[in-house]
Amino acid sequence: MRKTEFDGRVSPSADPLILALEAWHLLSPRTRHCLEHKRDENDSASTVARVPIEAMRLSDLAKLEVRDLAGIPNLGRVCLCEIALLMERYGWSFQMSSASWQTMFDHPIFTGLPTLKMKVALAAERRQANFERSRAMLEAKERDGATAETIGKRFGASAAAAQISMQNARSILEQRTRYPLPTTH
Repeated sequence: MRKTEFDGRVSPSADPLILALEAWHLLSPRTRHCLEHKRDENDSASTVARVPIEAMRLSDLAKLEVRDLAGIPNLGRVCLCEIALLMERYGWSFQMSSASWQTMFDHPIFTGLPTLKMKVALAAERRQANFERSRAMLEAKERDGATAETIGKRFGASAAAAQISMQNARSILEQRTRYPLPTTH
């Protein structure tokens, strides 16, 4: 739950969509795919958070306990750490039975927390760097009208790789427009 410092009520002011966190490279595609996992393929709301991924927010994950997430196929320690760190960043926490947020990291799944935090941070930096490179390719194409082959040569990639990079950049820019990221307080 998220609580304000003053009155203890839940504050929805910084409750980003999971898709927004992915679009802004704060959440990995792997983690988002894991959260999207459906227990019943015919029911879009059969995810662990009981809402479709298109509507899932950190507040939906705050209704869960760590053990609820730990059973999701392919959601390992790094993905779980990624979720927990994002929840902490936006002021949310998992449901706890007589345990504080800080003691959650004592859970056995978080063994080696400093290493996990470093992996999460490095992966986010790599995603952002790859996006910046792809966006530079797209800007060069739009500015110069260059072909994918010319852009690929300029950036040390094949024409096909440059084309895919530019498509990915365009897609991410569209997602960022569709899913703005709330600021943290």
